[in-house]
Amino acid sequence: MIFAVMPNKAIRDGRLVYRRAEYSFDTESRPNGRGISVSINEVQLFVDDDGRVIYVSGYCPFQGWGRTALGPPGFISAGLVIADLNPRSIQSGMAFGLNDLSSRWAVYVNPDGWVCVGNPEARGEQAIEFAPGSVAVLKGDTLVALWLHPAMVGAE
Repeated sequence: MIFAVMPNKAIRDGRLVYRRAEYSFDTESRPNGRGISVSINEVQLFVDDDGRVIYVSGYCPFQGWGRTALGPPGFISAGLVIADLNPRSIQSGMAFGLNDLSSRWAVYVNPDGWVCVGNPEARGEQAIEFAPGSVAVLKGDTLVALWLHPAMVGAE
């Protein structure tokens, strides 16, 4: 998948949460979309009809998270687009995997509550906060890590 940055097009509405009882991320007050997504493990990046990533949701059990002292690299707010995906020509509800079962990305959490899907040491060339609490780390046009900073919901 080819990712691109759209300056000044970050999604500002919504709130990223992690529901402990459901072992999953969710976005409250989701922007409208047709349910088309790209998944990393079972974490999904949902896109609008222009291919812009509009929110994050998906299963990611916290019991399997490793620990890291690292946090996301310095980031800017901007839109994130999956350039080689044409959602207008895709049936609603379709999901496309960025990886498969044989190439799952590790998941880590730091003391500040940032969760990294991927390698927390991957600094990439740019880091983009495309939606509240959601940072994509890109190396060229490739996603190398996804940092999420959810509000934790439910008992520990």
